[in-house]
Amino acid sequence: MINFKQYISAGLVGLALILLTGCFPEDSIEWSDDGSLGIARINGEIALVDGKNGSLTPIEKGNDKYNSSDISADGELIAYSQTVEFESLEEALRQLPRHQVNLIAHYAQRIRDQIERWGWGNENLDDSFLEDSPFSEDKMKIWLSRHLWEKSNREFLDKIPPDKIKNNEKKKNKKLILYQLCVQTTDNTSMNQKTVVTSSILPLWWLKISPDKKHIAYLQHNGLSNDDNPFQSDLYLAGLTEDIKTMRVAQNVAFGYAWRPDSRALAYLENKFSMEDKEMSFGSLNSVEIADEKGKILASPLPDDLAQKGSIASHHCRGKYSHLAATLFHVFMKAQYNPQGRILFAGANIDLPMSSIEEVQWSIFSFDPATKAITDILPHTVSRQLDEWIGFFDLSPDGTKLLLPLKKHRCLVYTLGNSSDLTPIPESESFGERAGDMAPSWMGNDEFSCYVSSKSRFLKDYPHRKEGQNEVIVLGSDGKLRRVLSQSW
Repeated sequence: MINFKQYISAGLVGLALILLTGCFPEDSIEWSDDGSLGIARINGEIALVDGKNGSLTPIEKGNDKYNSSDISADGELIAYSQTVEFESLEEALRQLPRHQVNLIAHYAQRIRDQIERWGWGNENLDDSFLEDSPFSEDKMKIWLSRHLWEKSNREFLDKIPPDKIKNNEKKKNKKLILYQLCVQTTDNTSMNQKTVVTSSILPLWWLKISPDKKHIAYLQHNGLSNDDNPFQSDLYLAGLTEDIKTMRVAQNVAFGYAWRPDSRALAYLENKFSMEDKEMSFGSLNSVEIADEKGKILASPLPDDLAQKGSIASHHCRGKYSHLAATLFHVFMKAQYNPQGRILFAGANIDLPMSSIEEVQWSIFSFDPATKAITDILPHTVSRQLDEWIGFFDLSPDGTKLLLPLKKHRCLVYTLGNSSDLTPIPESESFGERAGDMAPSWMGNDEFSCYVSSKSRFLKDYPHRKEGQNEVIVLGSDGKLRRVLSQSW
């Protein structure tokens, strides 16, 4: 019998390879709606960007692949994640929410119980229970090791061979890593006055500030991520006006989720197959109510028995979940609301039965919450040019234009309702193998930032042009150069 899932995946092997190799734009700029201010992630560092002259104001230094950032639509608030190392277990635990402290203690105690029952080195010792926990990877087990040796009483330690205790003393020198979600305003007087919203033992990234600036949604590794498949993420919510910082909203979602314009709901793409799938699979476009009509978060706390054992999350969302459409799933796919509340999402238009030699047709689809209708909004002349990087599309703030990324740092500009598109960067000026080190992004409704080669015609008259030095520039929606943004970087 043909394995249906494998059959479909076979026709999508090119996209599957992207997931397996982890190739996605690691740098980014997110802009306020008017494009006057942006937040950039460049080589793992976070900086505020002036949209007119490109000047940078450093926010967070470092070089961590999990650093992420976002800016509010009005440009007044920024959110970003940072990685912090601690030498002291006690100090690290003080930074964590109570439910994660309980989680570490719970799993460390299970190891302790086994050692007390069977004795050190006994063949009956079994740590397989860690496989479905946040501590499945070796780099996470340091939390349990440090807790085991530093939080155990003398009676327990006396049962451990002295040479084993001496060997494990070295583990006290291993630093503990925390991931923190931070916010601050963008006015000059408070640039150094960040607020740490929450901390976690698991990486958190792809932050999204709600339109009303009361909430921040973020993705967090779900504990099943590993070096072979590092992008398994769950969707979480942190309230900025309520004491709910780690509410789990959905599991195994794509990176490109979005806030509804009224800040009361989120739209996201969910993988409907196994959490451990590494290839493209079937999924669904979903929405979930996050807050009531007064803006209060719809959250349910953990049951007492789970709270005592600990958890990554402190609450679960109790809002209404709606499954809106069936689609193909990939972690780099995206959903985005337009100003009228319709959901635009990237996907593949396929017919079943489908031959294994047929090519996947990528496009952008629109879901209308009022009629439940799904429409392919791109003409064939546009969609036939697209590839798997369609998941990094960007809709202009007024909802009239799309930026559609292509491989090798190119893109299309498409005005909705038109029969043609604009390709500002010719194929002769493409470079690299991927969609880009930085995906294009709208700066208002008529300008966008993008990455170009040092050989680009847009840099022909640029006085600071250097061979091999690529630049971030600003183009108009007409494809004409406005300015070189990265001249001072």
